[in-house]
Amino acid sequence: MVCFFLGVRVHVDGLEHVPEGGNVCYMSNHQSMLDIASFVGPAGLWASVVVKAEIKKVPILNMWCNALDCVYIERKSPRDSMKAIFRGVEKLKAGGTILIYPEGTRSKTGKIGELKAGSLKLATRAKATIVPITVKGMRPGLEAIKNFKIVDAYVSIGAPIPTADLDDEALKGLDQVVYGAIAKRYEELPGQH
Repeated sequence: MVCFFLGVRVHVDGLEHVPEGGNVCYMSNHQSMLDIASFVGPAGLWASVVVKAEIKKVPILNMWCNALDCVYIERKSPRDSMKAIFRGVEKLKAGGTILIYPEGTRSKTGKIGELKAGSLKLATRAKATIVPITVKGMRPGLEAIKNFKIVDAYVSIGAPIPTADLDDEALKGLDQVVYGAIAKRYEELPGQH
């Protein structure tokens, strides 16, 4: 409903890649506060989300995050960040699903930012399956709104990447595999960069 009322038409592809069951870590680039709405609404996915602790103070959004059983992370505190990662690992090991934005913050330029290494630890320590998700075109629907025209945005779900049996060499290159899948799909999707 949020996307609909803001005039954002979300196109979703790749739903066939969503694994059955739990212990799944969705990793997505991050453009807008609408990214989570598109994940839960049009994409029809449900997961705990790793979000910044400041969200606890935002009315309505904080209730939504509590309903999703989000993992709050205090980005200025490395110690708290590690605790949040461990909370996420436990959720995954218990059969949960988590959505994390490995860039750590929304991109304001439209380009995909650098992945933070800690986000991969969340998945690899839980031996979770990583599902790369590429989002494009959400920012003009809210943060960069210029007019009241319909905005076409995209959510593309990539092929799952199991981490349970990866050796040390494969783990070293995992960031490039995940980042590469997201970045490649971003270039393929329609819309401005």
